[in-house]
Amino acid sequence: MDKATLRAFLKRKDISAKYHISPKDSKIGFLQYLFFATLGENFALKWHSNIGIKRIIYSSDNLNNEIHKLKTSDMFSTDSLELVKLKDVSPKIKIKKQRNYYIVSWLENRTHFGIYRCSYKVDRNKPYSIEKIKEERVLKIDMNFIY
Repeated sequence: MDKATLRAFLKRKDISAKYHISPKDSKIGFLQYLFFATLGENFALKWHSNIGIKRIIYSSDNLNNEIHKLKTSDMFSTDSLELVKLKDVSPKIKIKKQRNYYIVSWLENRTHFGIYRCSYKVDRNKPYSIEKIKEERVLKIDMNFIY
């Protein structure tokens, strides 16, 4: 199989796992679906592709761990005052059930760029479309290296 054919195959939406999953119609079901749909490919990120990695910050302990990593990192830097303010940000995941969709808000650590508060709208009916409806950068992260 040549590279062009392989790329075309891998870009087909009908082979993506998220199109073959039906979430339970509950807050936790749609949280799990959003997590899988947006982060499911993170397992394969290595070396240069790590630039696209992101992690969900879901608890105070988790947030404190991320803050500690940033304080002690040689690879990444942040504004030290903004990093102190980050402790005041609530990492609690918020989920609101609406008639036709769920709204899920969480903190994303995009390890090479920043920490963001993101809100997603996830349709409750097939094909369970996902739309990012809000994004706010909470902390800028700079890389101290060049790929």
